[in-house]
Amino acid sequence: MSEGQSFADSGVVILGGTGGVGIEAACRFAEAGARGLVLMGRNADRGKVACDTVRARSAGAKVSFIGVDGDDPAAVEQAAAEAERELGSVDILVTASGPSDPPRLLHKL
Repeated sequence: MSEGQSFADSGVVILGGTGGVGIEAACRFAEAGARGLVLMGRNADRGKVACDTVRARSAGAKVSFIGVDGDDPAAVEQAAAEAERELGSVDILVTASGPSDPPRLLHKL
């Protein structure tokens, strides 16, 4: 993200928003003025902590959590629709989640 870049017109969704990379990305977007952030992840308790962390670093940040299993396509569709309703539009999507089953190395296939 460029220093001084504004995201005032951007609705941001971060899948995997409750982990270190996702939280840091959310904080940076909030500090850059994103009009709204939706953090997605599996664990509601971690979602609350992540939202609180973003608000603590960027007073007035509009951030919420939607619980979703990123491995379930139907659940992801539903969560995406909910995020779009909440934000008005999804302008930026960050995927900060890893696979639930780590990929095997090619030589092990």
